[in-house]
Amino acid sequence: MATIKDITKDFGTLYHPKYALLFHESKDNNTDVYVEYFDMDGNGNPINTHPLSVREANRLSKALNTRQEKDNAFLKPKAILSTNILHIDPSVDKGLGIWYTKAQHRQLFFIESLGIPNGKTFVPSMLWKADKHSLSVFALKDERRPTETTKLYHAPFFNIYENDKVCMGTVNTDIQK
Repeated sequence: MATIKDITKDFGTLYHPKYALLFHESKDNNTDVYVEYFDMDGNGNPINTHPLSVREANRLSKALNTRQEKDNAFLKPKAILSTNILHIDPSVDKGLGIWYTKAQHRQLFFIESLGIPNGKTFVPSMLWKADKHSLSVFALKDERRPTETTKLYHAPFFNIYENDKVCMGTVNTDIQK
């Protein structure tokens, strides 16, 4: 007979029942609902049954209101921003960031069918603009922090369209919280 192996430690976060709600409604066309609130004991059994209070309903409403949390959390920094970040628009509709990187030697990789060898190459200073749906990149003439009047150049990469947007190929751009 095979031995049983306890793998619960591999599940990740383990949640334990803390509260339970029981919704009651009548069998007629009455739309009134009565909600009972249960605390749970250490074994996950319901105890301390009572009608759902306004305070408990508000706490439940806040826990379930994930859309507002998601909308308000977009591009909100949790720390001091790096000096290379030029602009952040955290609005739900636009949500974009603009930053720059200084010139550097970078490892570039190419698919074999292009006939271009992988290797390190010089990449100029770059200005990056990303929103929820696209990424644009521009080359800069020097390493100074760009301003509104800094002249932008076409980035020296193959996958950049004439409008300076990056071809994302099969990259999933569905932004999570």
